[in-house]
Amino acid sequence: MSYQTGVNQYKQVSAQSLQTAAPQEVVRMLLGGAIDKISAAKGAIERSEFLEKQQNIRKARQIIDALKSALDMDEGGNIAQNLDDLYGYMTRCLFDANKTDDLALLDEVSGLLADLKSGWDGVCEKSAGDNTEMPQSGVVLGTA
Repeated sequence: MSYQTGVNQYKQVSAQSLQTAAPQEVVRMLLGGAIDKISAAKGAIERSEFLEKQQNIRKARQIIDALKSALDMDEGGNIAQNLDDLYGYMTRCLFDANKTDDLALLDEVSGLLADLKSGWDGVCEKSAGDNTEMPQSGVVLGTA
């Protein structure tokens, strides 16, 4: 199997996984995807591949924007507002990192995303162990 064939198959599996995954799993995948894109952007900066850097930072920002737009501000209360503020901060950091090639800003955002993902990992493990389904609406995922 060629490299490109493997990449294309992975993309198809990832797209199918997003369509069939539980909402909390989707959040985990999105957080992991944003972390991966930031890591790729860091590598691109180190290799002076500025177009690749811009593309990966843009994709990370799009993922964070998607997470932000899925917040249910009515049901989520203060937690949803805090996440909204955090996502806004991350977006600004990524914008600045894209302009300045600041690896520290990328590390900061990656660390924040990793902390959020760690929390979601725990939520997913707990829901898998309970064999109970989590509600689809709530702090992070809205009903829309």
